[in-house]
Amino acid sequence: MGLSKKELEDYKQILTHMRNQITRQVKGFSEDAKELEGVKGASQHQAEGAGDSSTQNVLLEVASKEVDVVKLIDRALQKIEEGTYGICDLTQKPISKARLAAIPYAVYTVEAQAMIENDKKNIRLD
Repeated sequence: MGLSKKELEDYKQILTHMRNQITRQVKGFSEDAKELEGVKGASQHQAEGAGDSSTQNVLLEVASKEVDVVKLIDRALQKIEEGTYGICDLTQKPISKARLAAIPYAVYTVEAQAMIENDKKNIRLD
């Protein structure tokens, strides 16, 4: 399946752009959450404070998920440097070009990703 030098360079540019964009968004979410924290302290009405708190939680949760994506992007960029981009971290099988086109930061094949997600579902918190 190997990717050409041109394809690798294209993916590197795409991933770098995605990383920069998400980093800016996360910074904005964090700043918005901090602003809401200040507003919540000044709020006189309990209902207003509850709404602000809920919005703040959503912003922080979204930011957390975006940080996870940045970590995957960083791993994909590392794989480009290592010469292993497009190879599954779990199975060492090639990741399809269609999957990489859809999710450039994919580090697992569809099958490996499904196995990981099934394992997470099967974990019990007893």
